[in-house]
Amino acid sequence: MNNENNTAAQQTNADPAVNGESKQQGRTFTQEEVNQIVSNRLAQERAKGEPTEAEKRESELAAREAALACREYISQKSYPHELLDILPTSDAEAFQTAVEKLIKAFPSIVAHPTGVTVNTGGEHGSGMGTSIDDRIAAAFARKG
Repeated sequence: MNNENNTAAQQTNADPAVNGESKQQGRTFTQEEVNQIVSNRLAQERAKGEPTEAEKRESELAAREAALACREYISQKSYPHELLDILPTSDAEAFQTAVEKLIKAFPSIVAHPTGVTVNTGGEHGSGMGTSIDDRIAAAFARKG
């Protein structure tokens, strides 16, 4: 008798019409439809992470402006231009802070003219020692 009750209970639980499961069942999708839904959602998520063309242009313009501001700062302070190659120039304020810290830590990298003249061996007014171009020209001048 106990078996008969269990069998009857299983039959009532297995019948979807009795349990109301037919109302809860949704539409079934084919594998192609599922693949299409997943690929659409993946494309949407990827599009969220990528910047638009306008955002790319704006960031490039901001980087150029920052690099120009860094170049102007170096020129105004008469600091070595090699700092532009060494330090990142994408943020002008961070660049200026880094340069000031570097100059403070290593003051010898700033070249200050000392007023010392170099004797090139030529006489005054001979054209030697006035500029590098004159010296190069004199070296390659035809003799004779």
